Amino acid sequence: MQLERGLPHLLLRADADPAQGAGHVMRCLALAESWHREGGQVTLLSSRLDPALRKRTETLGIDLAEIPMPHPDTSDLRSSFNALEKVSRGSTDLPWVVLDGYHFDTAYQSLLRSAGCRLMVIDDTAHLPRYDADIILNHGLDAQRLTYNCAPDTLFLLGTRFALLRPEFQRWHGVVRHCPEVARKLIVTLGVVTRKIPPSKSSKRWSKSRHRILKSKLSWGRSIHILQSCSRRWHHCHRGFTWRPVSPISPH
Repeated sequence: MQLERGLPHLLLRADADPAQGAGHVMRCLALAESWHREGGQVTLLSSRLDPALRKRTETLGIDLAEIPMPHPDTSDLRSSFNALEKVSRGSTDLPWVVLDGYHFDTAYQSLLRSAGCRLMVIDDTAHLPRYDADIILNHGLDAQRLTYNCAPDTLFLLGTRFALLRPEFQRWHGVVRHCPEVARKLIVTLGVVTRKIPPSKSSKRWSKSRHRILKSKLSWGRSIHILQSCSRRWHHCHRGFTWRPVSPISPH
């Protein structure tokens, strides 16, 4: 009797810090949940992961491997190579590695592939001069308008149909809602950081600009709801709106 082959080991490489927020890790965890649910083993490689994200990762049953310092520090690739070698022992299948982060340049991608893996890069900007990956995933609205320079056999997963959604959002798939021709309600979700850090001058200017834009929408008679995680430092800019702080790393 021929046994059905299971999923290969999945290595996720993503970081979360005050500068880039938690989004890269969170969407990787969405993929990890689905992979783990189908019986595959998952390891998250991350540098100085936030305690709340660490707890969520462990709760999901996902292995966590620490990266001492992120790329371009040499310890990043060295740790990734070690993890790749570890999961490859005793397996005839090449493991999959998923990269999610703006600091993983072309050289990083090429070196990982040369070490023996299949590579998917999650990207939303096409900012690199060249991509070296088996798969490029961009689930943004304008993904198909971007130009990626890569090998002709690269597989593209572009558009919202490939969105990485956690189970609490997937349950709404297929729900039919009536959408008026002219929207009367607007929900604004803002970017997140994993810790409270002092706002920069540029971010203050951006917050004030955002406030003016949303105020103009109020004059059209629309109801505006703002969802912002963790910090309340911009609460003073959101007077006149329904404002609700949320945690991006809570189970629900």
